[in-house]
Amino acid sequence: MAEDGGIPLFPVVGFEVRFMPSNGWIFIRLPFISHAMQRPEEADPGRRYAFSPRQARQLADGILEELAKMESGKTPPGGMPKH
Repeated sequence: MAEDGGIPLFPVVGFEVRFMPSNGWIFIRLPFISHAMQRPEEADPGRRYAFSPRQARQLADGILEELAKMESGKTPPGGMPKH
């Protein structure tokens, strides 16, 4: 686990994305490292987060937008955005 400006960060070591046709949801699971001495193979499996198709599209668009900013060098001063 790391911190950026007082915000705890948990490095993700993989991801799982699945569509659930029975209810029309998409779920995402993000295994992560929860402490500095933890090895990737010991990662916390994380929770499964369910998204409607609209929410999943918004998440994907948001990630792509932030990635474009990062790649163009237009990230805000101080690193992470403040919410």
